[in-house]
Amino acid sequence: MMEHLLIQKCKMSAIGEMMEAIVHQWKQPLSTLFVIAETIKYDLENEDIDRTELEENVEHIIQQIKFMSATVNTFQKFFHAGSNEDQFDVKAAVENICSMLSDALLKNMITVRLITKPERDDLTITGNPNELQQVILNMIINSKDAIISRRKSEENPLLEGLINIEIKRDEKRLTITLTDNGGGVPADMIDKIFDQYVTTKGAESTGIGLYMSKLIISKYKNGGITVRNVENGTQFIISIDA
Repeated sequence: MMEHLLIQKCKMSAIGEMMEAIVHQWKQPLSTLFVIAETIKYDLENEDIDRTELEENVEHIIQQIKFMSATVNTFQKFFHAGSNEDQFDVKAAVENICSMLSDALLKNMITVRLITKPERDDLTITGNPNELQQVILNMIINSKDAIISRRKSEENPLLEGLINIEIKRDEKRLTITLTDNGGGVPADMIDKIFDQYVTTKGAESTGIGLYMSKLIISKYKNGGITVRNVENGTQFIISIDA
């Protein structure tokens, strides 16, 4: 029961990030819809209606609304508190989170590169896809914050942010490796980074994101997360039997 409540608390702590992502995802479509509406209004006022142009504008409106509707559905599924286990594609789950955060990452000049082996590799596992996506979300947000912090500490606002996510599978194990260039974790913190309420972000953080990530991954057979500092950044490795 306590573990379930902590997972829900961790999800709630991510709502701010998700709401920001929704704003970024919707900003451009809303701007486009406004321009189209202004164009149609102008044409009506001047009695200068071209049927072909009107049909094109209506189709454009429909496409923008479909995109916005799909965005809402994606976020709604993420926050669904279901606990059912299903077989799912890990690559698709990671792509889903990257898509949700794409505009926010672009705003912060951060590129995410997803690396997988040839398509013949089976990257499906059995588990709760929403919870795994929450783990990936936590890690990407941590990497984003670390990159922004490095820019400030080095007084280099134009530093290119980079997050590499590699998914691979051998005969027995599936691994997800996330590597960033956020400057790394302080040496005195790295052994405690998965402890409850431990954070490197200061008072604005709850310190439960990585703790819950470790709990979620531990549900999988021989599941675990390790962390280490690499050149200019941090590397997280999720490994599970699959």
